[in-house]
Amino acid sequence: MSPKRLPIVALLAFAATGCFSPKPLPGLTRLETAQFRFEETRYEDVTEITEWLLDKKRSSQLTAADEAEAAFLAGESFMILKQHKPAFKYYKRLLETAPWSPHVQVLEARLYDIGLALLYDEQYDGWIFDDRGRGVEVMTLLQVHFHQSDRADDALRHVADYFASPSQEEWLEASLTYEQLYTEYPQSEWAERALWLAANNRLKRVHDAGYNNGDLIKAHELLQLSRRVHPRGSSAADVRADLLHSREMLAGAELVVASFYASRGKPYGEQLRLANAALMYPETEAGKAARERLVSAGLDLDAMASDPNLSSTDSRVSRKSPWAQDDA
Repeated sequence: MSPKRLPIVALLAFAATGCFSPKPLPGLTRLETAQFRFEETRYEDVTEITEWLLDKKRSSQLTAADEAEAAFLAGESFMILKQHKPAFKYYKRLLETAPWSPHVQVLEARLYDIGLALLYDEQYDGWIFDDRGRGVEVMTLLQVHFHQSDRADDALRHVADYFASPSQEEWLEASLTYEQLYTEYPQSEWAERALWLAANNRLKRVHDAGYNNGDLIKAHELLQLSRRVHPRGSSAADVRADLLHSREMLAGAELVVASFYASRGKPYGEQLRLANAALMYPETEAGKAARERLVSAGLDLDAMASDPNLSSTDSRVSRKSPWAQDDA
């Protein structure tokens, strides 16, 4: 009696659970077969063999060197087949489990190409799966593991641009990444632009002047730094415009609090906040309005400036306009 044939559903079930193993060539191990097939450019065969070998039920039977070789062959084959996500999966495995492997030296370029593809190729522009986010993961891995490479600053730029894109509008993540780029790679061609954008994305989180203005203060600090470091840079006009805007908003924030104190019948708090606006942001409309209110109340602003009890400005803050150097 001939053996009973299994129905197709059962065969598919066996295949799904990995019961069918790719057969090695006569006289060769499966890994050697994968290497041979790779030389023959039979990349689909390579992916079948290496994925079987690297299944977590079987990979523990491999030596560390053989596991690294299998991961590299899998990554290279998927990369050639333009299947970027599985290629990244195996490159990442190689990088994290076998950083000593000689294959690691080529991964920087591979990761950069995968990151670009996932971030910008139309085939990954979908709403169901977050492939763009996977591109961020790829670029971040590249920057961490190849920190001193020529592509590391480029990788951070792409990550920051992604967070700042109209589809994401993750202003804080964008600002932090741009600032990281400037801090870790001050000699990068992107450093000046990154410093301005770190501030600009902070400003996008600020809608109106108000009491809780941490992002506004941070943006102002970054913009002042940019003016000191790149006074004549290509982003200088943008920095100046944002600095004007941020100073006006900071002065306006002081007026908001001053008016709050006035409405509660607390003249000391009102005058202190008015002095802050007039002294720290004298060129702004809000700063000028604050000065007028103090003068109308018969107060001497110069006397308030010299008395720390009458204003809460930091002694290091210059009373000169930040544009004084442009007028010199």
